[in-house]
Amino acid sequence: MRTLRQAPNLDYLKQQAKDLLAALRETQPGASLADAQRTLAKQYGFRTWTDLKAEVERARSKPQVFDADIAAGIAKSFGLGDVTEPAILIETDVSGPSLRVQTHTGTWNAHAVMSGFDEGHAEESVRLMNAAGAAGIKTPRAVRTSSGVWVEEIGEYRWRVDKWMDVGPTIAVPVSSATAFKAGALLATLHGLRLEPAGGMHPWLAAKPRTGEQWQKILGIVESTGALWSRALADALPAILDISAGHAEPPIDEHVLSHTDFQPSSTHLDKGDALVPVGWEFAGAIPPSWHLGLVLDSWSATPDGEINVVAAKAIVEGYASVGDVPPLDVSIFSPVITAWLNWLVSRMNHALEGKGDARANAERELAHMLAHPKDRKAFEHLLRAAGVS
Repeated sequence: MRTLRQAPNLDYLKQQAKDLLAALRETQPGASLADAQRTLAKQYGFRTWTDLKAEVERARSKPQVFDADIAAGIAKSFGLGDVTEPAILIETDVSGPSLRVQTHTGTWNAHAVMSGFDEGHAEESVRLMNAAGAAGIKTPRAVRTSSGVWVEEIGEYRWRVDKWMDVGPTIAVPVSSATAFKAGALLATLHGLRLEPAGGMHPWLAAKPRTGEQWQKILGIVESTGALWSRALADALPAILDISAGHAEPPIDEHVLSHTDFQPSSTHLDKGDALVPVGWEFAGAIPPSWHLGLVLDSWSATPDGEINVVAAKAIVEGYASVGDVPPLDVSIFSPVITAWLNWLVSRMNHALEGKGDARANAERELAHMLAHPKDRKAFEHLLRAAGVS
């Protein structure tokens, strides 16, 4: 499920629908633009394209202005000059708010970083960004503070700043084979940098899944709250335990520094149809084969949980156009399993403890996840679709 930005762009949504139409027509030749628009609207949680447009127009008519003192503090700390107009809240994600800040020196993207993101992580992410940019991948220009660091705490968040980039919409799924090919080629380019990571894999991707006993305790806690989705969790538990059993240990001594959150929702399509990844704060160590597993899973996804066969094949072909494809078997989906289970628990916590829109969004996403749990047989099917016997 997708969430609209606080500052949505109707032109971006129209472009998403056109890109989505190209993908739909690869498997449904008779698909129309109206079909693509309706599919996209449902991904955003709206019944019709008209309903989605109405919400975009409402949000655009009243842009959310961010705290002026915080915006001024960011501008001062990062040496951006005086703020010349109100800072606009672009979106809020798991890391926090992302702002467009206009000063007399230019336009900037100030975005909050997660609590565990320290200066060492910032150095790693900027190192990867700079190397990727030198290799031809469009990346933002990171800005240091006046004191020479990358991250500064201002108000309740810790912030990092990039020079603003005008990019198009994020990628809607299913993706076309042409877009999937570009994703595979971009991934191989990142791996081809062969940057040595400063540390090991993040537990979000590498930690062992919870045991059956732990999941039973979680289910008991959820049931005790009377949450309406407790029955759905109980029904999904066999699938959760099955994929947990398929988790493997990461290969030793095969890690590279890469963008571990490279997926459609964190990638834009610019006017030249080039892919523009964002979210470089998720740079980290990962084996290339495992990273390809993450990309195959996210870029071959469809809203109904099926596999986009043409995209899976194109991803591997795109990778092969740049570098040697690493050995692939079902174990490459281990980080998919760990990340999906961790995100599931995160959504449950927000559904139980969150408030307002945050809680509603978590409940909506949770319902979708529990209705479409990950499946080891689906991973095997995905490998076959990608051309791996």
